[in-house]
Amino acid sequence: GMHTATDGSLVRSNKDAAAALKSMLIEAPSKLNDSDTSDASDVSTPGQSPQVKRKFDSDDEEEPNDEVRLWEAGFKDRYYESKFDVQADNYEFRQEV
Repeated sequence: GMHTATDGSLVRSNKDAAAALKSMLIEAPSKLNDSDTSDASDVSTPGQSPQVKRKFDSDDEEEPNDEVRLWEAGFKDRYYESKFDVQADNYEFRQEV
């Protein structure tokens, strides 16, 4: 019967099924990707992507606060250091501000 693998037929059919599944999985994404890329190229004109990239680059250049790193602990110390050119442990100066 099917549940006895003494003659090896079940194992062979399992391998065949796995191979068929793999070939299906391999074929399907490539077909999807082909249609996706052709759709994308139809929708977006070639001139758009460089503009987007340039915008991101200019945004990065306009960011002055990178050295402060607000998301890290101790950002106040770094803020005072960068803004007033004083050491982070200069608390007297900070209180005067």
